[in-house]
Amino acid sequence: MRAFQCTRVVAVMLGIAACGDTPTGPVTPTEVTLKLCGDAPAWVAFQDGDGAWTEVKGVLTGTAHTYTFSMTSPIGGVAVVDTLTCSVVNWVVYGTAAELAQLYSGEQCGSGHKTITGSLAGGIAGLYSMVTLGGGWDPVYGESGSFTLEEVAPGPQDLIAARGSNFGHDRVIIRRGLDLPNDAVIPLLDFNSAEAIALDSATVSIDQPPNDVTSYVTSSIETANRGWAPGSISTAKTTSWYRGLPASAMIPGDVHRISVSTLGRYVDTYVGSIANLTVSLGPVAATPTVTTLSSATPVRMRMTTPVQATYAKVATAGFQAGTRPRWIVNLAMTEGYRGNTDSWILDVPDFGSTSGYDASWGIPAGTLRSWSSQVYDWNFYAKFVPTPGLTRRRAGVSSTSAAASAMPSLSEPGSRQIGRPAAVGAPEIQALCSL
Repeated sequence: MRAFQCTRVVAVMLGIAACGDTPTGPVTPTEVTLKLCGDAPAWVAFQDGDGAWTEVKGVLTGTAHTYTFSMTSPIGGVAVVDTLTCSVVNWVVYGTAAELAQLYSGEQCGSGHKTITGSLAGGIAGLYSMVTLGGGWDPVYGESGSFTLEEVAPGPQDLIAARGSNFGHDRVIIRRGLDLPNDAVIPLLDFNSAEAIALDSATVSIDQPPNDVTSYVTSSIETANRGWAPGSISTAKTTSWYRGLPASAMIPGDVHRISVSTLGRYVDTYVGSIANLTVSLGPVAATPTVTTLSSATPVRMRMTTPVQATYAKVATAGFQAGTRPRWIVNLAMTEGYRGNTDSWILDVPDFGSTSGYDASWGIPAGTLRSWSSQVYDWNFYAKFVPTPGLTRRRAGVSSTSAAASAMPSLSEPGSRQIGRPAAVGAPEIQALCSL
């Protein structure tokens, strides 16, 4: 029983100047509203320009914890601290006022979310099938079983069930435009029925320097009515394959995402009907310089990374310390905040004089054990509509300690977005506790 998380635009934008513009008259402030659901964070603050960090108190409105503040500068930052059962996580985003206003909409907090149940048959013994609808998902093990979809968003959406096979999934069932009441029971999903669709396959040629390494290729199905399902997973050095819907089963707005990863480099390619593809990975990520700004508790680090033309939209930095409990600091910066400088400079903020911040939430002295860096060719704080023909690239490096040489990251998931989810619930806690 799981629920996807997502972020969308929320704010009243009033007369924002673009980064680097010089106002010619009175500055109209930007009012930013953050809506966070789940348990309330321990602390929220913002930075207007390069001014002092200011704590923001939340107000519970319905099921959302709402934080509102005004910015007069075109750039700034937002910080959120979550204290979890096994970890303390500091989330910091540096961006333009417009981007910060898009961080958290509280969509997952809204009224009308539902729990839907059902059962499945025709699976494969020893393997998992996946059922998804409106953000809720649940795996079903074996040939048959029941499922529960929690936090299903309201409105017409596509249900997709995907049957597990030895290479990802081989059949899917799509029921389009469902808007079921809470506690509805879905009629049986049977992969042996005429409703099931056999997935087609096509080849992927990987264009990369001849370094004789293995690439991982995955595909997923994203339908016009916000349906999602995994497709296939394969490995290869130069040529592989992927699975997707046959053209006869698609409607306008359906797309496939084909993801290729090789030693810290990642590329997502979006296509409509599946076809043989050639994909090109971007260059290896530049190795950042990691320095210490303060070695006392809470430890403050700086990551400086040269800007690469291929990955000029967003950069992230992550620092981890301890085991249980674990301290995590995740930083992100957008191109709009960076401006025309030739380096990404990501600093762990100095929250020492900010009201409400507890020094024990930061990294304790002498405990830092690893860092990671990611750079992107797209801004994941901007609204994204999957469209055939689009390609997105990113790359990353990491180390086992702050002083170690950077090593390529092999564990980065396919579409990571650094930034505190709109809701921190069981899936996020489990993921952070397992790091």
